[in-house]
Amino acid sequence: MQDSKLVFKLKVIRPFINMVTIPSQTMFTVYVTTSTGDALSTPVYTISYSGKVEVPQNCEVNAGQVVEFDFGDIGASLFSQAGAIVKY
Repeated sequence: MQDSKLVFKLKVIRPFINMVTIPSQTMFTVYVTTSTGDALSTPVYTISYSGKVEVPQNCEVNAGQVVEFDFGDIGASLFSQAGAIVKY
């Protein structure tokens, strides 16, 4: 058996904020027997994984980059004064 070319891929399927902890999990356990009647009782080794995935929580806008936000149609009458929260 050759296990030197194992590849572990992690696919993020849901968005998350800050960090996600990956709890310890056993991927597989390898046993060795000397005959077909031997019980698989003593593991030779176990491949396990655990960890965390962290994402930066900052946003950087490069110099010269234009960022556009479309707020839709917000009529002036929805604002009572400059800086006030919009009334819906």
